[in-house]
Amino acid sequence: MNCEGCLADHGARLAAMKARADEVEAHLAEARRMFNHDLGTMLYDNTNLRGRVRVLEDYILTKGIPDAPCPICHYNGNGYYSGLMHDCVKRHKALEAKP
Repeated sequence: MNCEGCLADHGARLAAMKARADEVEAHLAEARRMFNHDLGTMLYDNTNLRGRVRVLEDYILTKGIPDAPCPICHYNGNGYYSGLMHDCVKRHKALEAKP
């Protein structure tokens, strides 16, 4: 192969690599855009996340105290069904008392 053929071959490879790099850069730009959107949404939602978790925990507790271990606090010790040792039982009883 002569030098002109080598240059043409390298030129074609270089053009293909440039096209692939442009394609990858476009994907990265889209990923950055999606990440920034999701991060903003996550930061906004995180302020209300604890309240949403509390509502879900309360819903579980309104159905009764499940068998050990507790799905909320993971307690699995003595006095599981006693409010003295297990705070989720106190929450359950308070929820039962609500009209």
